[in-house]
Amino acid sequence: MNKYIRKLGFRASDEMEMEVTIRSIRYSWLYVMVFLVVWGVLHAIDKSEIPMVQIALVFTAELLYFALQWWFTKKAVNENKAEHHAIKTLKAKGKGKNSYEYIYEDEDGNQYIYEEIPVEENK
Repeated sequence: MNKYIRKLGFRASDEMEMEVTIRSIRYSWLYVMVFLVVWGVLHAIDKSEIPMVQIALVFTAELLYFALQWWFTKKAVNENKAEHHAIKTLKAKGKGKNSYEYIYEDEDGNQYIYEEIPVEENK
């Protein structure tokens, strides 16, 4: 199945393409919301009645947007906290000029070595 999808031109996007896609979606969403508000105001002026469908659509879309943004942010922060607390540092030792090697242990007892090497500054 993946072979046929690749033949059609679809592939996994990189970080730049994802950023462009997300920005396009945000701007198109903003356009739709502004269009609905302007359409509702013009309809209210022309027909002298309140357009409940447009108001309900804009209100629920905004409510859904902010609720999902809050929920996904909370979920990401909680996952990050859980990951951070599950790993403890066993020891850290200096290896050279300003570089350190850390040995971590997760909750299963597995040990991981992480070497931190600083970026050299241009002088």
